[in-house]
Formats: sequence, C-alpha cells, structure tokens
Amino acid sequence: MIRDNIYRWIKSILDQRFIHIKYDNSISEYRQIRQGLPQGSVLSPLLFNLMINDFVDALCGHEPEVQSLDFTDDLVIWTMGRDLSACKKHSNRFFKRWSVENEMTVNPGKTNSSTLLT
Repeated sequence: MIRDNIYRWIKSILDQRFIHIKYDNSISEYRQIRQGLPQGSVLSPLLFNLMINDFVDALCGHEPEVQSLDFTDDLVIWTMGRDLSACKKHSNRFFKRWSVENEMTVNPGKTNSSTLLT
C-alpha cells in the first residue's frame, strides 16, 4: 500500500505535465499530458513496475502456459507449443484481459511480436 502523501506526490508529478512541440521555426501551444509515464525520468521504471506488480501473479493463475519476464520498464510475454495459432491466442487473450482490467493501453510503436520456430 502506498502512503497517502507519497500517492499525492506521485500523482502531482503525473498530473502536472505539459508539452509543446518545436518543428523548424514553429512552436505549438502547450498541452497537458494525462497518460503515460515521463520518458527519461528516474521514477518511470519504478512506477511501471508498480503498475505491473500483479502481472506475473495473475499470469501464473490464469494462463499457466504463458510466461513473462520483466526488466526495468520492459516486459516480454511468451508461450511454447506445437500449434502457433494456439500460442498466439493464449498470449493475446491474457494480455488483453489484464490490460483492460488495469486500464493500460499498449503503444503499438513500442510493441513487437516475434515468432521463433524450431
């Protein structure tokens, strides 16, 4: 459980973010960012790990054939089997359910899928 004052401090860091975009000689208006974690922040990996804290436990309980490994702010999900379609189905089903339940969106630009065959 996160203490109330720590929660408020983290919330203020995440709620009080504004950006503007500079391109050539043009600068956009400031816009508030309400999603995601600040890139390059030393707190971002910690906050990411707090968010996915229950992921491995939930994974083991619901989809024993799906495995995961996380490091800093990266997450790898994999499954093994003889039926490629079934492997993809198991991995995607769990990840989609967990993402919806935890209100996490997946950034397609930062997501990769690989298939390894033997």
